[in-house]
Amino acid sequence: MNSQRLMHQQNNAWRLCFVTLLVIGLVLGLAPVNVVQAATITVTNTNDSGAGSLRQAITSAAAGDTIVFDSSLSGKTITLTSTQLTINKRLTINGLGAGNLRISGNNARRVFNIGSSGIVTISDLTVANGRVNNLRGGGINNAGSFTLNNCTITQNQIGGNLLGVLMFGGSGIYNSGTMTVTNSTISDNKDAANSAGGGGIFNDGTLNLTNSTVRNNQVQTIAALGQFGGAGIANRGTATITSSTISSNKAIGYSNGGGGGIYNNGGMTISNSTVQGNNSNSEAKGAWGGFGGGILNWQAGNLSIQNSTLAGNTADRDGGGLENLGTLTIVNSTIKQNLANGKRPISGSGQIGTGGGGIDNATGTLTLQNSTISGNTSNLYGGGLINHEGTLSATFVTVSNNSASTIGGGIYITGTVTDTLSSLTNTIIANSMGQDCVNESSSITLAGTLIEDNTCSPTLSGDPNLGPLQNNGGATETHALLSGSLAIDQILSGVNGCGTTFTTDQRGVIRPTDNGCDLGAYEVSTAQP
Repeated sequence: MNSQRLMHQQNNAWRLCFVTLLVIGLVLGLAPVNVVQAATITVTNTNDSGAGSLRQAITSAAAGDTIVFDSSLSGKTITLTSTQLTINKRLTINGLGAGNLRISGNNARRVFNIGSSGIVTISDLTVANGRVNNLRGGGINNAGSFTLNNCTITQNQIGGNLLGVLMFGGSGIYNSGTMTVTNSTISDNKDAANSAGGGGIFNDGTLNLTNSTVRNNQVQTIAALGQFGGAGIANRGTATITSSTISSNKAIGYSNGGGGGIYNNGGMTISNSTVQGNNSNSEAKGAWGGFGGGILNWQAGNLSIQNSTLAGNTADRDGGGLENLGTLTIVNSTIKQNLANGKRPISGSGQIGTGGGGIDNATGTLTLQNSTISGNTSNLYGGGLINHEGTLSATFVTVSNNSASTIGGGIYITGTVTDTLSSLTNTIIANSMGQDCVNESSSITLAGTLIEDNTCSPTLSGDPNLGPLQNNGGATETHALLSGSLAIDQILSGVNGCGTTFTTDQRGVIRPTDNGCDLGAYEVSTAQP
């Protein structure tokens, strides 16, 4: 009897314990969970350090916080007097507008240094007067994940004078991480002595530049630093440039440097953009600088240009608009009014051809499709285009109104038979000063091509009756085919890519619209794109 009572008591104890644990579990399950909310920290003064300063806000911020600025700081400059601002966490900094708030390095130090663990967004402010000596990134150095919105990066510098060191670059910004730049201006940055390039931006990582302007930047490449440049942008990583303008930048080359607007030795895509008024200048007698007024695409460069314009660029040496030693594809684009001065030609084996007002394809691979080369000038050879020991494929291209002071006003082809391969298909070359086409290499293939003065043994010769270069619809300017043009309906559908590989013209008009495809970049149609 006692044993039964004991068992009953034990069972009750177990039931009580179970119920107690169940209640505790329910209570814990229903208890509110404390979630740490991201904080907003307000900067209240322009001091370099201490309470209310930007530096203190960055130091105090937890990962995910946002830093803002009191409205009383509008029109003010925060001047750094100690060290750069280093960020190694997730952080957002929202300014008062690029014209209303400036963060200055006081011409003595870099402004922002974003470490590899940094995930940083900076908006609506100006980064100015940053400077480093013999280092990367005068204004900003990014090794993490960085987004720049509605900002201005201006008047930053790289100083020092260590020759032969390839790492220095990016007076405005140096990027080795992932960087997105939107609605921003990168301007008036320069190297004070010499650098590897990238007066505005030097990219060794991944760069996305959208709706932005890169202008008035300057870079010098000296002595053994050669093979670099890009006063606006220098790229050795992966870069995408969309709906942006690269203008009025200047590369001063003492070695193999160049690329007034852009230097590319990585992967780059340019679309719906303008590269205009840039300059590649060779300062020293006998120097190898001065290539690619607008763009220098170097040997490892893979560059694609779409729906874009290269205009009014100047090279002291070769490639007024563009110098190519790598792989280059140009589609639905216009190369116009560029100048190659052709100074100081280089002698010896494998020399680079001298000239190329629009494009100098020097040992590279160049594909041109649905594009226009117009109004370019060379003070030596190849007003529109030179192909020198490279591979050229031009299809549905219009080459018009180009000039050379010697020969090859339209196209100049030179080099050995085995090294220089040229194919011109469904293309127009006309209105040149200094002959439309000069071929000093026997390896050239022409199919369905009209050359006005009958040079290079074309399929068709005579006046193509082209209209002026102007906006005829689409993203870029073209030469319209006027009534009665010999170029109209020359290629049957299915032949030479007509209506198959190529279904639109440079403007986006359907090919063919009538009995066959028209030659050149323009397809006659009553419908505008």
